[in-house]
Amino acid sequence: MAKKNILLLNPERSFPINDNSGEKLIRDNIINLSKGSDIRNYLNNIELFNKQNERVENIINKVYQLTDGFSGKRAAIEILKLMDEEARQNQENYLLRSIRQQVFGI
Repeated sequence: MAKKNILLLNPERSFPINDNSGEKLIRDNIINLSKGSDIRNYLNNIELFNKQNERVENIINKVYQLTDGFSGKRAAIEILKLMDEEARQNQENYLLRSIRQQVFGI
């Protein structure tokens, strides 16, 4: 999530939101405006944005535990593990073979 001051405009009609969804978590912690709200009251309230930024930072730390920049490497390692397991079982998975050839050249 961007570390910016965020105002979320609620649509007039929306689909139900699952209580366990990420959207619900975000909507509960970000400033929500409805049509007709006076946006100036929010834009001039720096303390409101400071509190929101603290809550967003907590969400980021809770949800995105690994923010070290190595997610691609971790994904590649897991793909290689799957391919190694496939090789050990002598089962050829054409999709994995194609991925292996395209991404890793092997």
